[in-house]
Amino acid sequence: MTSDDAVSPHAHTATGADGSEAKPPASAPAAASMFGAQQRQNQPDERGPEQAPSGHREDALENVAVAGSCLSALVDVSLSLHLTPTSKDRLPLPAKTLRVPIRPYADREDSSLEKINFARSPRPSVCTPSRRVAGVYVRGAFLGIVAIVILFVILLPFTTVYKSPKQGMKVCDTEDCRKHVRTITRSTNRTIDPCHDFSAYVCSGWSQTTFPDQATGVVDSLRFSWYHDFRDTLLKGSLIIPAGRKPLAMYEMCMGYHNSSSKPDPRLLRDLFRAHYLNWPEAPTTVLPIISRALALAYRWQAPFWLAVSVLTDRSSGRRRIVVKPGYYLPIFRRFHDYVAHVYVDYYKSYYAAFYPERDADHEVNETDVDEIRSMEDWVLTELISVSRSQHKSPALLPFGNVDAYVANASATHWMEYFQTGLRLRPQLSAEDELVVSDTSLLKAFVKLALRFGDEKLNALLEWEVVQLYSPLADTRLLVSLYGSRHRAEMSHASYCAHHVEGTFKVLLLALGVYSRWTTKEREDIDAGFDSLVSAAVNLVKGSTWMDDESKTQVADKLASVRKRMWPPDSALAIGTLEEMYAHFLENETFAIQYTLRAINLSVEMNFTRDLQEARDLLGNSFPLYLDYNYVFNHVEVATGAAGAPAYYSNGTGAMFYGGLGFLMAMQLVKSIDGVGLKWMANGTNVPSILTESTRRSYYKRVGCLRGERGTNIFPEIPALEIAYSALKASHLRGHREHLPLSPDLSEDAVFFLTICYMTCADKNHPGPLAADCNKIVQNSAAFATAYRCPKGSRMNPDKCSFFS
Repeated sequence: MTSDDAVSPHAHTATGADGSEAKPPASAPAAASMFGAQQRQNQPDERGPEQAPSGHREDALENVAVAGSCLSALVDVSLSLHLTPTSKDRLPLPAKTLRVPIRPYADREDSSLEKINFARSPRPSVCTPSRRVAGVYVRGAFLGIVAIVILFVILLPFTTVYKSPKQGMKVCDTEDCRKHVRTITRSTNRTIDPCHDFSAYVCSGWSQTTFPDQATGVVDSLRFSWYHDFRDTLLKGSLIIPAGRKPLAMYEMCMGYHNSSSKPDPRLLRDLFRAHYLNWPEAPTTVLPIISRALALAYRWQAPFWLAVSVLTDRSSGRRRIVVKPGYYLPIFRRFHDYVAHVYVDYYKSYYAAFYPERDADHEVNETDVDEIRSMEDWVLTELISVSRSQHKSPALLPFGNVDAYVANASATHWMEYFQTGLRLRPQLSAEDELVVSDTSLLKAFVKLALRFGDEKLNALLEWEVVQLYSPLADTRLLVSLYGSRHRAEMSHASYCAHHVEGTFKVLLLALGVYSRWTTKEREDIDAGFDSLVSAAVNLVKGSTWMDDESKTQVADKLASVRKRMWPPDSALAIGTLEEMYAHFLENETFAIQYTLRAINLSVEMNFTRDLQEARDLLGNSFPLYLDYNYVFNHVEVATGAAGAPAYYSNGTGAMFYGGLGFLMAMQLVKSIDGVGLKWMANGTNVPSILTESTRRSYYKRVGCLRGERGTNIFPEIPALEIAYSALKASHLRGHREHLPLSPDLSEDAVFFLTICYMTCADKNHPGPLAADCNKIVQNSAAFATAYRCPKGSRMNPDKCSFFS
């Protein structure tokens, strides 16, 4: 083998990890108006309480029924000395049923997992049936008064949110609106004063019931909703794009729908990995600089473990731009590691036994070495995740010939060689080609890792992580090891398979999703919604009194030039293009891992046009990062899966949109003018600041307005709130539709703030990359204080900070 072969054995064919490439389904009609709120007037006298738009009202009425039964029981007791009832005297309680979800997935009868089941059973009563009593008028009148008092006490906590529709009031009565009101009120804790702690009021009753042990928060649940409907996406999409049958076949193979009795051959598993120069559990056959190995996996395997990378060509200069970010797998592996850290030796042995069943893992595996691997993995994940979540980023756009000015431990020539070794570009990188890095601390972190552990150990760790993630594609029994328990493995099986299918067929999956989930009108509505946010932001800048004219022009131009990257270009959606692109992918492999590893080889051969490359570089739906902002390119990046409930509804209201997906996008939009964004002009030029000196002083005074428990920096939540709320109110003037409440007691503003804060609900032990501070948002909104009638000086209505006004 030549030295070049050792670096990347298959320059153009089979490729290695060390430098090789190896909503419910959207069938709803398009909205008639922007965001599609369909409206009708509700007639109060034709609509009973049982039709109220929330499950909470049903519970309240059931409590009333039970209370009535209890009162009847009191009558029974008080009159038992006088009457002996017969069975015919008993009054039946209303029969209520309860749906209990058993599993959140399993979409096919011949699945290896259970179908979605709903157990129906009568709701048990807590009191015996009442009895008819005649002739005791005085006692009956007394008990009637008692009944009225008790019913009033029972209903009182609900009257502030649910009341009978007022005569003549219109409310949004689409299924999407009814679903949303159930969603945002289900977890509301009415024992908490919203004017004291709105976050606790909205989220303290929240728990992940739809995707337990999977999603870490409401925003993260968007990803698992995508997984949940994944097979429907493939089925519907493949009716439009025949090539969609190939990812469908891989998914069904992974789920065990076919050949479920076949057992993996350990030799196959070993041979497949060896063919891609993965030598685990032995030492790596080839040791590369660790950043080169991470780049090879990210670019040629499309497996962004520690780094995510894309290769672009600048339209004006023709130079190549290598764009580098922290790896999208980092938070996923953090959870995997935490699942098994306390049993890491046994976890390691389970993989060893799958590769070498003829060996004695207890005898062969050195437990001290494994504990060292566990400690190293923990350290690496902690270091790289801290970079990805840092609030003090330092993005850079620089020629490769100048990299050593930012990272001084190696020469620019060495850095260029590291990248060329991992990416294997033709022609080779030159000093004029450019590096775009989301944070220069990322490069420094890799230097730190190499100095602490050495390249050989880090290469071995990356190979071990590849083995952990990919081996269950050949032997699904290893899912139990990967997820730390059989229950969690069963719950995660569908999402695991969907994740790998999307990684193998990313561009095709994006097209299948677009065709099967969103109509053209819905996509246009979302695009128009983003444009309305930009327009609102520009108008707020122009109306500000603290910026001078020069600064207003610069900031307004920067905001107006922000581009949203969400949908694949039209040419990447062309059916003929996709059919040709995936023509050599097969439908009849034996194991799912064969689809993946052969796709790695085929991907190297693909000729990606500019548009296809742009589609491949979009945020995928299979990683936790669903929205992001690129400081250098001035792009807001949005995964298509973000356009799902509860963030987006095709037949929702403006408050639902601007409090959901609209606010999430506004949180990214305002990064263009935060402390880092001000150092980048609209054309990508790095400058000290786009503000004048006088405006800069006013800017930092406003940004540092906050005091106490909420921190000091108002970004990104408060500017994002001002933009989203302004866009909501501006949409009234455009006359797209009436802005209807969701119920007589859930006004438009109440829905807006409830939606924003519901989207922040999350597991406090696993904060997501899109975490926002609900109380910080509402404490600085006069509209919130008005909507919830919070007294001046209450905890949620203190003195306000603002950015634009």
